[in-house]
Amino acid sequence: MTFPSLAILTRVREVLEDGRGAVRTITAETYKPGTHAALDALSDSVGALGKPTIEATIADRVRHPSSPARQGSFTLEEITVSVRVVRGFDGNADLNAAARTALHSLAASDGFDISQALGWPGNMTATEAASATGLVSGQLQDLGTSVASLEYPSGQNGRLVTTHRFRGVVRVETPIPDFATYLTTPDGDRLITPDGDFLIAS
Repeated sequence: MTFPSLAILTRVREVLEDGRGAVRTITAETYKPGTHAALDALSDSVGALGKPTIEATIADRVRHPSSPARQGSFTLEEITVSVRVVRGFDGNADLNAAARTALHSLAASDGFDISQALGWPGNMTATEAASATGLVSGQLQDLGTSVASLEYPSGQNGRLVTTHRFRGVVRVETPIPDFATYLTTPDGDRLITPDGDFLIAS
């Protein structure tokens, strides 16, 4: 029993960086890896010159309200995936009104294109190496885009950071050992194994 977080994040990269998927795909190499929250603004902006950089993370995970009881053979988990996109710009040439308008329009367009690729059923089912993501319907659901202000730290290069958030429901198999027995008692459900008698919380 392993939560498939690595498969999910790997598949996001394959869809966004490599153009994988079946329908409403993104052109390969539209985005490249390279950004992360620990980078300072200048390093982040320089890395994103010429081509926007991205990074995906699982921002949170909670048990889904429709998940069956813990003693079942599977569980449903709800996750939020955050995709960070950084677009760099040349501060000497790209700070006029027309360039700023174009940059902001690209940020909004990124959100739409990414949501179409990650949200199409089946595009997120498994990695190219056939590692299952567990995502129900093989998709992520768009929660929207937030656009930060332009940052211009060096007097030469700057960046625009956008965050695109998605919701997904993950089915995780939780096998029950063959030697285990469940009993319902006045005190609640109990799991009987060779190692002992355990009360199961609902």
